[in-house]
Amino acid sequence: MANIHQVWSQELDNGTTGTFGIDDGGRVYWNGNPLVTEERVKLQGWVNAAIFIAAVAAVPQAIFAVLTYYNK
Repeated sequence: MANIHQVWSQELDNGTTGTFGIDDGGRVYWNGNPLVTEERVKLQGWVNAAIFIAAVAAVPQAIFAVLTYYNK
């Protein structure tokens, strides 16, 4: 059994208590059960495209903001 160090505890609305902890190896636990943190999240194609478009659109906005700041 891992030595789990309690980081946070909260009493929920339904009267149960939820506890968050970390063991000596850095693994995360909720109510003494390990959380799965090693699985990759796979997004849909349109979500990936929207993220890419937003990132590309942010570059000229950042450049414009910097130029506006220095041209005051």
